[in-house]
Amino acid sequence: MDEKKDIIPEIDEEKEVKTEEVVAEVTADNAKNEADNTAELNGEKAEGATSTQGDVAKKAKKKKEPMPKKKKIIVITAAATLGAILLGFFIWLMVFLFGPGATQALSTTPLSVDMADLPYYVGTEGTYDPSKVYTDGKVENGKLTYKQDGKTMTKDVVTIDGAVNVSTFEELAYNINAGNKVVIQNANLKAPKLEGVLEDNVPTMTVKNDVYGNGATINVNEIVATRVKGVSNSNKKLSALTNGLDYKKGTYGTGYSVFTIVPTENGKQVVFQDVHVTGNDMSTAEDGNLAGLTEEQITERGVKLFSGYGALLFACGNDEAKTNALVKHCVFENAGKVVHINNANIDIEGCIVRNAADTAVSIATEANKASTINMKNNVIVNSLTGGILFYCMDKNLTEDNAAASWNTLNIQGFLDIYNWKQEKNLAFLPETEGATLANIANGIVKNEIPKSQYEDLKVNELGQKYIHFAIIKIRTCDFGQGNSYAVKKNGSKVTGLENVGFTDSAANGQQNGFPIPEAASVVMLDIDVWGYYGNGKGAVSPTASFEKVNLSKLYKELVEGR
Repeated sequence: MDEKKDIIPEIDEEKEVKTEEVVAEVTADNAKNEADNTAELNGEKAEGATSTQGDVAKKAKKKKEPMPKKKKIIVITAAATLGAILLGFFIWLMVFLFGPGATQALSTTPLSVDMADLPYYVGTEGTYDPSKVYTDGKVENGKLTYKQDGKTMTKDVVTIDGAVNVSTFEELAYNINAGNKVVIQNANLKAPKLEGVLEDNVPTMTVKNDVYGNGATINVNEIVATRVKGVSNSNKKLSALTNGLDYKKGTYGTGYSVFTIVPTENGKQVVFQDVHVTGNDMSTAEDGNLAGLTEEQITERGVKLFSGYGALLFACGNDEAKTNALVKHCVFENAGKVVHINNANIDIEGCIVRNAADTAVSIATEANKASTINMKNNVIVNSLTGGILFYCMDKNLTEDNAAASWNTLNIQGFLDIYNWKQEKNLAFLPETEGATLANIANGIVKNEIPKSQYEDLKVNELGQKYIHFAIIKIRTCDFGQGNSYAVKKNGSKVTGLENVGFTDSAANGQQNGFPIPEAASVVMLDIDVWGYYGNGKGAVSPTASFEKVNLSKLYKELVEGR
């Protein structure tokens, strides 16, 4: 596998520009149509006046007298005023139809991975100091004692044979890339400053062996949000971090994926456990990730602060084998695609995934690269699109390889997805797909969903109508090229819906259960949405806030179930 190619896909800038030009032409055509309609209406109103004043007009024409200067100024001024009014109307119309709506809010409650009754892990290689992980931590007779809220607590100690104890970010990256098992022995790690560093020296991590985090928080903002300065820069040095507002300005591509789990030589399942990975620690201190941004900007941007960020965890197979992974008792937060899956068999258990500028759990659908995702006792919070998204853009899908291409999501235990949206605040495309295209596509959806044909998919709460974007499955195409695609659907499936109360919008197996807006049909061939429909509000109501969740109770449930 070409790891760099997988982590940083090439961008066809010419194609992107052309796409935006086509969209701009469509927008211009819409404006022209509105102008024609307005002109027709004005013409109907003016027709009567023209007929009653016809004789006067003819007499004036016969005399061929020049228009008085004062009258000419009045006519010009009136025309200019009318033009300004029409222009203002068209600008308002375009903003109303295609302007960006309010974004998904952020969840900022501090989270922990020190869940109920989890052991303290130590490796057999290298030294460790438990006080770097737990306050006043000491290991004696196979037990860890430490202080928490003034009380003395104990944990079992579990030894991982052959694992290396690491306490710095550099040690972590080196040993993971060397294929070693690792146990993190420091409560907080942070990626080093990367501005000016060569692209090849970015400390991304290719995971081929087990990682035990002991609840450590790893701030990877320097990696996930960094950029190459530009394609013309032969040195490929990295630029300053995005500020969440100008994520593409003067830069090339999106941020790097941090942890990429790849297939092992013997097909062994890789364990990634008890790790808290954050793409942005939300600090506004002088050296913090949000330094320089006002509270208003942070609130206005919401999850879009992380637009252009790379994935925090990428489970990625290759042409020879699928990745096999167990991701357990982790927190992943603040990124674009927070967890990204392609050609993998992965178990995700007892995790929290939140704050995605794209999708919290993103699942690629590609020819001959089916993934199986087993999810048990997880929570997903705040995703611009669906909490979980099966996306599909591959032209190479055929009837012959379709069965080997469709993904399967198996749900066990509970799956709480806090991703209700008001009917007028919807998005299917993140702005990283191209700001112009995203704004237009999302503008269409925002104004389409309030229509009556979608009523069965909505829930009323406190006088507002909401729709639950828990899981989305889509099949898209190059602009207007759908007829050239052999397979026009995404056949990925979800099992275990009875465990969580989600309903498929394609009720009873009918196709097009979630209607595709006509204006979006040039890029969207198939869509299905799972959420709380018809059978009520489920475990998470439209106005429920994750910020009010009893975290101690939730942590226990993530480990033990409900």
